[in-house]
Amino acid sequence: MAALRARNVDVLAVLGGDGTLHHVVDTLLRHYPASSTPIVLALGGGTMNGVARALGSRGRPADMLRQALAGLATGKSLLHVQPVLRISDTRDGHTRHGFSFATGLVYRALEHYYRSHGPRLAAAVSASLLPLKAATRGASDGERVDVRADGGDWLAQPHTLVASVLEKPLLWFRPFGATVADHETFNLGATSMRPVAIAARLWSIFRGRCQHPQLRVGRARDASIEGAGIGYLIDGDLYPCDAGIHVQITVGPPLQFLATSA
Repeated sequence: MAALRARNVDVLAVLGGDGTLHHVVDTLLRHYPASSTPIVLALGGGTMNGVARALGSRGRPADMLRQALAGLATGKSLLHVQPVLRISDTRDGHTRHGFSFATGLVYRALEHYYRSHGPRLAAAVSASLLPLKAATRGASDGERVDVRADGGDWLAQPHTLVASVLEKPLLWFRPFGATVADHETFNLGATSMRPVAIAARLWSIFRGRCQHPQLRVGRARDASIEGAGIGYLIDGDLYPCDAGIHVQITVGPPLQFLATSA
């Protein structure tokens, strides 16, 4: 990244999945002032590519690259401005940037997805149905966190939490419903529902239509998460936490992305 900055690169194409984009965005913000980062073109070449699709890049990477180059040549490029999340981990003193954060059953689902050696679609379906398996095992017992957002308690000791600047943070999981995007807040959802209750409402939770007293979804400017979670994920990358989770989440800077579709 330092070499690219020295060459005055102003458009950067990234071939990779959600985790790759997380690391690229994080590294960009370590090497550039937030106001002068290169425009990023996300070419979906990973296992999920949900972030690339959310940023307006859909299709085969080679086709997307051709479309982007043609748009740059004719001056008809589609630019998409998207803020990122800033996740500060007080355990290790690191601040990381990405698009989505999650813990609890979502962390376990992605962990399960990566361990699967079969076809990726089958692995994705199996991971998405993890709450059904958890319903019979009580997998979330003991994995509770305290969540405060905008200065107040968000929900009493949830076991699963998702925060994202995107409406669709993982696979086909779209838990926030119809949200209104802005550059000052992020989507935040948390639940303390028993796995058996989640299993009975799985599809409505996935699509952001579930109403339950132990489920809260909304928007926040900042959030702090502390507790006995096993770890958290940022986009496609897992961060195990043997000593528990201690993070602060705020809205990071807006970055420019080159879209190949509106």
